[in-house]
Amino acid sequence: PLVSMQTFAGEERSGTLEMLLTFPIPLSALIFGKFLAILCLSVGMVLLSSVNFLVVVLLGTPDWGAYLGGILAQISASALYISVGLFTSAATRDSMAAGLLGIVLLLPFWMIDLIAGALDVGWLKTLLMDFSLIGHLQPMTKGLIDSVDVVWCVGMSGMFLWLCHLALEAKRWR
Repeated sequence: PLVSMQTFAGEERSGTLEMLLTFPIPLSALIFGKFLAILCLSVGMVLLSSVNFLVVVLLGTPDWGAYLGGILAQISASALYISVGLFTSAATRDSMAAGLLGIVLLLPFWMIDLIAGALDVGWLKTLLMDFSLIGHLQPMTKGLIDSVDVVWCVGMSGMFLWLCHLALEAKRWR
């Protein structure tokens, strides 16, 4: 959220959001364009950080499934974080408030494992674990790429991008 907190909040503070919302392009294209630009930056950072893996390739036999699953998990988490950041940036006028709100919105997805671990009710524990970000990313880091985990990350990202669309549509009509 801290990378994307400036996208729409900065535009609104500088007075260019109104002009941007009146351009003859679909609002979804504007949101998706900003999302893809930040996602490309994030993927570049993930790939640059994986240069260290070359040492493992040169000195040993790496587990390629775990490596590729870990990269997919990082990209999936980044997509979710970016979409939350875009939503909070569209919902607020201040970029610092957008960053803080993004962290607050993502915190339950991280903390839900602790809450579910303390519960004794089986069905409630299962329900809460379905919303756990760590629960969906951890199997990927072990090389177990399940379509349910990927679809969950894509679906949650899509939901926050849709909420961003709604927030910008409300600002357009103001």
